[in-house]
Amino acid sequence: MITSRFRPTEEELSLADKILFKAHEGRLKREDDKAAANLDAESAVKLFLTTQLSPQVLSVIWSEADTGEKGWLSRQELTVALRLIGWAQSGENALNRELLEKAHSRL
Repeated sequence: MITSRFRPTEEELSLADKILFKAHEGRLKREDDKAAANLDAESAVKLFLTTQLSPQVLSVIWSEADTGEKGWLSRQELTVALRLIGWAQSGENALNRELLEKAHSRL
């Protein structure tokens, strides 16, 4: 479960929307569509591989973000992954839910 203290930044939400829009080939038009959109595992893997992070780190990020182990990420879960990716890219070694409470300025 995503911590109730987690609040994605506008930058994280904007990036998540761009990723979802691209993954859905531009079919997302309304705010309702964006909120209901999911990122499938194949699209997530493609995105994650662009981060230059190790498979082990990406596995931890996926585990933290994919609540319920569904095999896809909701918009909210995608913002969790984006935040953790930012922390990992800046050298944070202990990726955990506590980092979700602290916005990261590097996306």
